[in-house]
Amino acid sequence: GLRFARRHRIPFLLEVNAPLAAQQEAYRRLSNAATAHALERILLRRADRVIVPSNVLAAYVRDRGCPARRVRVIPCGVRREFFDCDVRPDDAPTDGDFVIGFLGSLKPWHGVETLVAAFGRLLALHPGYRLLVVGDGPLRGLLERFARECPLPDRVTITGAVAHEAVPRYLAEMDVGVAPYPDLPTFYFSPLKIFEYAAARVPIVASAVGQIAEILVHRKSALLHPPGNVEEMVKHIERLRANPELRTRLARRARRIAKAFTWDRLAARVLAVAETACRRYAATLERRLD
Repeated sequence: GLRFARRHRIPFLLEVNAPLAAQQEAYRRLSNAATAHALERILLRRADRVIVPSNVLAAYVRDRGCPARRVRVIPCGVRREFFDCDVRPDDAPTDGDFVIGFLGSLKPWHGVETLVAAFGRLLALHPGYRLLVVGDGPLRGLLERFARECPLPDRVTITGAVAHEAVPRYLAEMDVGVAPYPDLPTFYFSPLKIFEYAAARVPIVASAVGQIAEILVHRKSALLHPPGNVEEMVKHIERLRANPELRTRLARRARRIAKAFTWDRLAARVLAVAETACRRYAATLERRLD
């Protein structure tokens, strides 16, 4: 990408949505770490603009050589269709099924272990809880073992991977959407699930970390707990099950917030960054030729 841009005299825009080299070292295997980190630094130093989805990643790329003036933060977002999602009625009886929804990939940094621990406690408190997991990933086996071994295995549903167009149908089944991120050394995410829950008017219980805590406010647009805190997560879900009015209030406020993060709005911001970079790059070339 960098060579192509320089050869054709156009600006080099780089999107960084994860600290890939560091992530590969921590969770998988990186055979040549020194080379990977060196290449990362070269690209970050030479990029004309670096677009990242979170403030934490902005700090990450600056620390690795990208000048601050070239960094732009544009978070993830949600499709407009999600705002038209059907939702479960808030006045449903509290002694019926109460569906806890998890949307996303089942990876170690998404808090699957916390989710399992919290749901186990909730099910012991009330048999009406149901867990709906929409997604797939390496920790699916952990969820399946939990479902087999728990006293009420039929209370856990794992859909596996689904087409993105089908996600609103599953969101419509949820009474609460969770984002139970653990305590991580660096939380760089811009979580899609948060924007999708909010757009679909699904009340949110999430870890108070990173961009989640920047966008949502505890007790105003979500119920937030310290990362990995199973006890607080359980309390918040129990509180929502018992309080339909609170569910409605939180969901409405979160939905208003999500309207600023639709993909078309965010795409317009990316295009504006690219157009500005092109003008400035062309002006720099002209000055060099004079």
